[in-house]
Amino acid sequence: MKVTAVKAKAGLAALGAASGVSAFGSHPARLLPGNIVAPNNVLSSRQASANILDINSYMASSYKNGSTAPGARAQDAAGQYVVIDDSLGADDNSQVPHCDTIFIGSAAVAGSDDGGWQALPNILGFDLMRDVKVDGDTVLPYFMEHGKDPSKVKRIIFAQPGKPRDSWKYSNLIRNSLICAAGNKTMGVDLSTILVVAPAWLNENDAKAGAAQANDLYWPGSSWASGALASGPGSANPSSFHAFDVLINSFFSNKSYSSLNNVFVAGHSLGGTFTQRYAMLRTPNENDPNIAFWTGNCGAYVWPTSTRPVMNNGTCPGQFDEWPYGVNDTDPKNIPAYARKGFDKQETLNTYFGRQVHYNLGLLDNGPGDTHCEAQYQGPTHLTRGVNLQATLAQIPAASGHTFDYVANTSHQDYKMFSSVAAQQRLFVNGIDTKNALASTSAKGKGKGSSSSNSSKSSAAKVVVVSAGLVTAGLTVAAASLL
Repeated sequence: MKVTAVKAKAGLAALGAASGVSAFGSHPARLLPGNIVAPNNVLSSRQASANILDINSYMASSYKNGSTAPGARAQDAAGQYVVIDDSLGADDNSQVPHCDTIFIGSAAVAGSDDGGWQALPNILGFDLMRDVKVDGDTVLPYFMEHGKDPSKVKRIIFAQPGKPRDSWKYSNLIRNSLICAAGNKTMGVDLSTILVVAPAWLNENDAKAGAAQANDLYWPGSSWASGALASGPGSANPSSFHAFDVLINSFFSNKSYSSLNNVFVAGHSLGGTFTQRYAMLRTPNENDPNIAFWTGNCGAYVWPTSTRPVMNNGTCPGQFDEWPYGVNDTDPKNIPAYARKGFDKQETLNTYFGRQVHYNLGLLDNGPGDTHCEAQYQGPTHLTRGVNLQATLAQIPAASGHTFDYVANTSHQDYKMFSSVAAQQRLFVNGIDTKNALASTSAKGKGKGSSSSNSSKSSAAKVVVVSAGLVTAGLTVAAASLL
């Protein structure tokens, strides 16, 4: 299979970021797609008062570029206006062809991913929450859609950010995909039954730049994505995986969410890598049967076997199976502190195999991904590593709940992945009305992590190919041809 990459152009988010951060009305003009200039924002009474749970409020036919989005509030950050047609053609700044709904632009944010974010923005349609304590008074901030009745929520999607820690972007992308899916009447998606939540993973640069408040947890660099211990505030040092456990459990234990059946952890690129790593090491509890995982175009994986598809790399032969690329426990210190106590490699793998994990790959994503030596043992690109992982899992009968969806005409493009029909079917439709029996908590890993009822019954990981937004007949991708 010959694979070529498509590089996305800079788009609306870059324009918004260039203008800085502000509340509506603080800029005399804002650049829009197609060189449209929006005047000072005066909230349209029709759009601002629209029923945010009614899909008819989001149909593109009722809007034009630069319109105020439904549910807009005066304190929302700049950049979050309606996009009908982005002439710049960027992936994450415009709606995909099979959607008849609007695309809501991403919030402009002050600062940078390298120098640190200066503040977490006010996202249109979301509230920024700091109400779940993790370690003492410390908290993991998170964005949560507002205006939804907790008692009607059946599924929660926990959106993970990419390497820039841009939780505001990914919460918005998944929200846009959800709106698109609800606009497709054949899917039967009800906006009121799905809640998007996005943890705000901050690092030390963000703390210095101002984004982290006094009790907000933060981590060194991108170590949050591998379950590392926090570096602050003060002496607080919980693992990012533990902090995420606490956040998930807070929703399952909240009686206000009386209809909650299950949750998805979902991420693209480094967010997908976090998701797969968390699926591998997550401490099992009674909620495991009702937790599923969605990954898109991971840079590398925690490999579930001690061998690799490319064993002739030769530059780091002693490290390629160590965390976060494997679970070699010859030296216990190779395992993150989160899972080190009582760690049992085979038990951990068995729990992982029993979980419902959905891998999604763009058929044009031949970017290098993780450039570390250890990742090269998995293959040279995002796509080949995913295909090789599928081939590995296909030999493990216990991994029947692991599936692979391939999206045609798509490279490392986050919104095209989230908005593919296959992703929408998994994230917003399959199994939403099913609540599986709670797992036994008598012993770690035993009786836990069983996949949901909509998992495959076969002994090999499934593959689906998506073309032009439509699911087509299964395609067998030969891993050997991509090495």
